[in-house]
Amino acid sequence: MSPLGMDSYLPAVGQFAESLNVSPEAASWTLSNFLLGLGVGQLAGGALCDQKGRRYAALYGLLVFALSCFAIVAYQTLTSALAFRFLQGVGSGLMIVSGLAMIRDTTAADRLAGRLALAVFIVMIMPIVAPIIGAIILLFAPWPAVFVMSGSVAVAMFFFFFIKVPETHSDADGKLSVADAVKKYNYVLFHKTCGRHIALWQALNNAFGSAALLIFVTTAPTIIMGEFGLSSQQFPAAFGAVIVSVLIGNRLARYLLNHFAVEYLFIKGILVYFLVAIIFFIASIFIEFNLVFYLLFIMLCSGTYAAVNPAAQAIYLNLLDKNYGSATAIEQMLRFSLGGILGGVALVLPFTPVVSVASALMMGVLISTLFLSRTYSYWCNKAATP
Repeated sequence: MSPLGMDSYLPAVGQFAESLNVSPEAASWTLSNFLLGLGVGQLAGGALCDQKGRRYAALYGLLVFALSCFAIVAYQTLTSALAFRFLQGVGSGLMIVSGLAMIRDTTAADRLAGRLALAVFIVMIMPIVAPIIGAIILLFAPWPAVFVMSGSVAVAMFFFFFIKVPETHSDADGKLSVADAVKKYNYVLFHKTCGRHIALWQALNNAFGSAALLIFVTTAPTIIMGEFGLSSQQFPAAFGAVIVSVLIGNRLARYLLNHFAVEYLFIKGILVYFLVAIIFFIASIFIEFNLVFYLLFIMLCSGTYAAVNPAAQAIYLNLLDKNYGSATAIEQMLRFSLGGILGGVALVLPFTPVVSVASALMMGVLISTLFLSRTYSYWCNKAATP
């Protein structure tokens, strides 16, 4: 549901801007607002998951998502679109947290990275399909029809989930308590491993490290259709190429997890990702990019981190022994909020669009590497332990 809501709208951004007589840059903030809403929804979803249950959070997420879609269609102003895209992201955030927490509830620690890789592979099929769906809808109807479609799918999924999906969190007490939510978040934020805040540092490393794909998604309509001149019907092919690189990286992760320790894979992978990002940044300054060259570097960055991501998520969650909903919420909230902010930064930097994207990505990678330096010795020791 989350990539459907995010990516089916991408081909419609230009039509949305033209219809409401706003700039493409202003319309692109509806993408950043969705990501910011994802962060807030995941933060709220962590408490709901641990207190009321995973199923409860997912159902409310679907309801908020559907109502927000129909509200965008009803009001059709930039202000309302910004507000309701934020709420749409909130609903998506509730769903993401509940889904990941369910996976952790039902998976042994030594199998978690592989299960997360499989889940991400399934989810990442939608960013390939969703822009195509959006582009097809635009052939026959204006941009509001895209949100009608997303809202309708959410309604159908609500009833499917209500009937078919059981609760996996047996310790949920069913009571909402702000104090208890704060206590659970404090446990995650201030949890110490070997006397250090490894979990928090790892969550921040994951958040800034995953910026490549989120920056690309946020800026894709402005750069691919604006800078490079592709039509809304051509857009899905360019966008899908990047998602295919993520799927390839994800399959590579599944292979590598069968041959290397998860900590070793994380350390080596994040260093390779750092080198790829540096090359992209330097090349963007000295070379005039065409669309193919730009997509190639985005694919290398996104695909490389996709190979690292399952290991990064697994070692984070395995640091803790409870409150997985809250733990997932904090990490995912940081990922999507910081990714949305960096995407917004790329839109306002006073450089060419390609250099702006490369600069925002480099910011994320540098900050990620700083947090890696705080945990590097710990993961090296873990990787060396049979």
